[in-house]
Amino acid sequence: LLLPLLTLDSERDQDSRPSYYNATVKIGGCTGVIIKTGPEVSVGISAQHCTPEVGAITSFTNPDGTGGYARWVSEDTSSDLSLFKVWSKDTKRVMAAVMPDKEKVAKECEGWGYPKGRGPRWKKLEYEGKFHITSLKAERFQFRVTDGDFNNGDSGGGVYCNGKLIGITSHGSEKHKHLFSCTKSQLNAFLKKNSDKLSAGEVEWDGSRVPPLDSDKDRTIALKGVIERLSKMESENEKLREIVRRIANTPTRVQILDPVSGKVLADESYPLGTPIRLLLPEIRRK
Repeated sequence: LLLPLLTLDSERDQDSRPSYYNATVKIGGCTGVIIKTGPEVSVGISAQHCTPEVGAITSFTNPDGTGGYARWVSEDTSSDLSLFKVWSKDTKRVMAAVMPDKEKVAKECEGWGYPKGRGPRWKKLEYEGKFHITSLKAERFQFRVTDGDFNNGDSGGGVYCNGKLIGITSHGSEKHKHLFSCTKSQLNAFLKKNSDKLSAGEVEWDGSRVPPLDSDKDRTIALKGVIERLSKMESENEKLREIVRRIANTPTRVQILDPVSGKVLADESYPLGTPIRLLLPEIRRK
């Protein structure tokens, strides 16, 4: 009996992969989707709970293992969405198209992500409607996972219907049988609110934050930031050393008590580290 050889989604023939395959990146311990490409800067979207803080810098990886640095530029806790920017030269210069609000969500959809850091991996999804989960106030799209690989690390990955992005994965059920994403209206509202960050003409990084290390100037700024952090650490270490000095200068107190009456027979203090030798009285047997 001959069985067909099964291959992982990340190893599929390139002709069978959707166009947004190369827009799916691994960022931190999650997944992200490139949704805007420009001459110098590209913009991606992910889940807010994957974002350390706006302005933070992390690394990202393309499906082929190349990549670079990304910086988080916006977040929304209610919809669990966040935006990040990367240098376009570090991407595959591919972006996913977002489905407009006026278009309807199909029954059969698919998702892409990096479950357990591997991928991008595909999962077949069946749309089941809107649902509320306990960890978020805003409602979610609910999908039943009917095939593929879905696990931790898929957060921030894209959900697609008819080849267009309709949601960003935020959570999964306990046994990974269901996938929950933001709704299409939440996705479009978030992007509309952050339209200034999606402008093709915006190519400058926020000057108040350390940019990705892409030039000597960038590395100098980053080095300055590291030195400042080390200075703060040195200040904290000095406080700890002062505590240690106080402990070391506190003498060790030794008391000898009468075993019957409990009366203090001797009371002496010695510097920390002084060897103390106690001679116990002999007990003679009758």
